[in-house]
Amino acid sequence: MAKKKGSRGQGEGSALPHGDGQFRAKLPGPNGPGRSKVFDRKTDALAWIREHVDRPKDSGTLGEWLDEWIAIQETQVEAKTVGRDKEVIESLIRPDLAKCLVADHVELAAKVRKWLTSMMKAGKSADQRHRAFSTLSKILRSHPTLPNSTLDKITPPKVVRAKRRSLTLEQFVGLVKVADDFAKRPHFGIIVRLGVECCTRPRELIALRWEDYDGRQIKIVRAICPETGEVKGLKNEFSRRTVPLTMPTITALDTYRKVCKSTDWIFPGTSRGHISYYGLVSQWKVLAAAAGLKGWVPGELRHTGATLLMSSGANVLSVARRLGHSDPSMVLRVYGHALQNDQIRLTDAFLGMYNAPVEPISSGLPRVCHTFETVTSEDPSK
Repeated sequence: MAKKKGSRGQGEGSALPHGDGQFRAKLPGPNGPGRSKVFDRKTDALAWIREHVDRPKDSGTLGEWLDEWIAIQETQVEAKTVGRDKEVIESLIRPDLAKCLVADHVELAAKVRKWLTSMMKAGKSADQRHRAFSTLSKILRSHPTLPNSTLDKITPPKVVRAKRRSLTLEQFVGLVKVADDFAKRPHFGIIVRLGVECCTRPRELIALRWEDYDGRQIKIVRAICPETGEVKGLKNEFSRRTVPLTMPTITALDTYRKVCKSTDWIFPGTSRGHISYYGLVSQWKVLAAAAGLKGWVPGELRHTGATLLMSSGANVLSVARRLGHSDPSMVLRVYGHALQNDQIRLTDAFLGMYNAPVEPISSGLPRVCHTFETVTSEDPSK
């Protein structure tokens, strides 16, 4: 059953409009009707409720609920997820909010506002503040007695994500040439080619094995976790994809295979057999600096591949499949700017349709002329 507007829920009373701009504050009784009082302002009604509400004595502090929540999560969620949440709790949430009483959710919301302000003054980034607030919201919404609306009136910190860039065709060709010139690191050219041509994410690129390559195409079926280095299979049929390769890339892969130090991983490393995510990022910085692309990240190879395909007029559904997406509309939202607004080509397409020879559907109808001229009858009297 939907809760009335103004109801506070959890047996804590309500402040509802009473007429003439007034508000009636109501407190439920233990076994029936409780007390009520009329106020001119809603804030006064809410203050009266907070003053007279019977708070549970064993509600505890937020710090106690944090410990209980972590214990519950450890039995239900993957260890790496719990580890990330614990890191945020211990470094950002517990120091300032652990002593807050959970029962007084109005005071708790006020302290959360002050907490967000203090983090901003302390120089915490928008991403850190957003992550801390999101984690706290998740924790409070799972509390058995705390209203879900406790933080609804607090605006979460906004995070401005950097827009991904894409290389032009000339920049891509130049990057391939620079990568091929690294004689001691022959895998640089393979990283660039597969990253752009197959539109692979860095974590998918690292997890490629030689068994995935059959001499003509390559299968993308797994990825690594950047934090733990664990290799996992991709989740659905769209993420798992097979990409045909161009002849230059096939030649480069066959040449690189002869000097590769591993018969298992395409990009070998020292610890887990494959190169680590941060190892790839470190090596990419060397290549990007040599190519005059300082500040670019490996993920922008994938963005480059998709942008080049879209700008060449490739089918949107085919581009979505190469990216591993099930929804082509996402490709249009992200890469639609690369589509050519080629109205002349569309007009030429229609002209080709008009000029195509068409057989008559019956002998009584004239043939469609190849040019747009008026069709006249042979008999002028008709």
